[in-house]
Amino acid sequence: MRLQSLVLAQGGFDHDIFIPVAPEAVLALLSRPQEWIRLQPLVIAIDEEPRAPGMLRITDRHTIGGLTFRARYRAQVVPVAGGLDGHAWSFPFIHVLNRYRWHAQEGGTLLRETTTIEAPRPLLGFTVKTARAAHASLLANVKQALVERSGAR
Repeated sequence: MRLQSLVLAQGGFDHDIFIPVAPEAVLALLSRPQEWIRLQPLVIAIDEEPRAPGMLRITDRHTIGGLTFRARYRAQVVPVAGGLDGHAWSFPFIHVLNRYRWHAQEGGTLLRETTTIEAPRPLLGFTVKTARAAHASLLANVKQALVERSGAR
């Protein structure tokens, strides 16, 4: 057994949402990381890394039991066929993979997010719970923003 499998564990979740706009509109919004500041409830800052094109430095704000703290991590968003893959790496040894895929449907787009998280065993539950709630809000906010822009219902 590898030492890594003794220390790290894996979890995740899926979210699906129907958005009454074309897939291109979904891609356009999700491809602009600066939009995440208003769409993803934890994200408060996003900076591009000047020495690493395509890499982002993201700052989240978390509150636990009245205590507020910031977490900074590196991230990358990569276009793939039919969607985007997002990777985030944070201390200590946390890796989050978000796979966003969309499918045109009558009257709009079905957006599916599949998230896989690898983290130290003691942190996995908190990390998955926090990410699940934040990403459910993210998708609801993406839908709301796109519906408002398009005038759809």
